[in-house]
Amino acid sequence: MSIEVSDNTLNLADERPLYKQIEDRLETYIRHNDLDEGSMIPSLRLLADQFSTNELTVRRAIRGLVDREILVTRQGRGTFVNYAATRRKILWVCGVGVEDGEVSPFYQLVLRRCTGFCAENGYTLQPVWAGSHDKISARRYCNRKKIDEYAGYVFIGCRNEHSILQFARENNLKHVVFSHDMQHVRRGVVTSDYAGAVRLGLDHLQQKGIDNITIVELQDSDSLSRKVAQAYSLSIDLVGLPHQSRLLEFEQIGYLLAKQLIEENRLGRGVFILDDIVAKGMTRAMLQIPQSSECQREIVILSALQAIAPTGLPVTHIVNDVSEMATQAMDILVDEIEGRHRHVGHFVSPYVIHHQDHDTCGIQLKFSFEKLTSS
Repeated sequence: MSIEVSDNTLNLADERPLYKQIEDRLETYIRHNDLDEGSMIPSLRLLADQFSTNELTVRRAIRGLVDREILVTRQGRGTFVNYAATRRKILWVCGVGVEDGEVSPFYQLVLRRCTGFCAENGYTLQPVWAGSHDKISARRYCNRKKIDEYAGYVFIGCRNEHSILQFARENNLKHVVFSHDMQHVRRGVVTSDYAGAVRLGLDHLQQKGIDNITIVELQDSDSLSRKVAQAYSLSIDLVGLPHQSRLLEFEQIGYLLAKQLIEENRLGRGVFILDDIVAKGMTRAMLQIPQSSECQREIVILSALQAIAPTGLPVTHIVNDVSEMATQAMDILVDEIEGRHRHVGHFVSPYVIHHQDHDTCGIQLKFSFEKLTSS
């Protein structure tokens, strides 16, 4: 099977030599496309025609790729993709479907950190946004995408029953999973101490003398927050929200929930929100609906990103180090791929408390002050 490079326009303004541009274009094509083992590179003449250059320039580019073992030359047969080179790809699977280009800021950050790690360690990362799949369609999806030909796999936002994750486990594919499940910490799992984060938030509200608390979370089959909250002698209402398919729906459901609870006088004086996108909607409603001074609420948000912080309200964040989580996950996966076992193979990320007060309705101003005197 031969390949045809579509991105074949050379940039004459580029400071790099033409052969180096061709070498980079071919490498990019090889690493970012699902190629069958032994895909043949077109002849020097055909590549020269594709890139509108001469065969000597193309020959030099091919020699560079052969020297780096990305291509292999077989005497009398031609030049082929070295199958080992295609195994330097890692598939990054997000179990939350994306519509209209919507991507959670949390997933964006994790993806950037994982991509950077791969670039530094000689791998390439291919993201796939795969929402719910039944088992049959998952197998078709996996076969179509040649999912079992990657060196390793990163799963984020995937429940244990996610079909593609199950496919990876059934086929003993090397993978690492981002999880909230502290009950089943095992090799290849990177998790955050979710229960510890809930305790941190409730301790903060209790220290403030607040005993009327509303906890808002996405419905969780493990009920971790319920188990933690039941250990406190506080009046706690737990509101479980159904999972949505779009970010805008998460934010909108948070807005409608807060509006309804405020109007019905059912929102506690302490509000603990365990999802950052839902928190955006809820705090927007709290700002829009006037509240008496004696009903000022203490808001705590479990969020990986302080950029989600609402404007105009003092907020306490419960946060962990997402960059460290991503680095640890990739380190664990690459160790598995390369047959090293330098550590236990799993990582638990702790949470810390971070106070953020918006004294100017969320706007931080930097003044340039100059005292003028009359001349």
